[in-house]
Amino acid sequence: MYELTFRNFYCKCVGYEGVFERRSFGGELEEEELIMFFKECDLMPAEHEIHHAMDLVFKGTLRTVLFTPFLNSSI
Repeated sequence: MYELTFRNFYCKCVGYEGVFERRSFGGELEEEELIMFFKECDLMPAEHEIHHAMDLVFKGTLRTVLFTPFLNSSI
């Protein structure tokens, strides 16, 4: 029974890693992609649970990065 449980755990880990590799860019997930990652892995945390976990991980620091396109002033 232990071997079967470990095998299931290992298969899930491999599956989660595969989904992460497909969804990530440079080994990172954006917050919007994180929700899609959970859905693709058949994990359904509530949105408030995701935000709470993000707040705990980042300890209240700014999580979003503002994207400003680079403007070439030589044009």
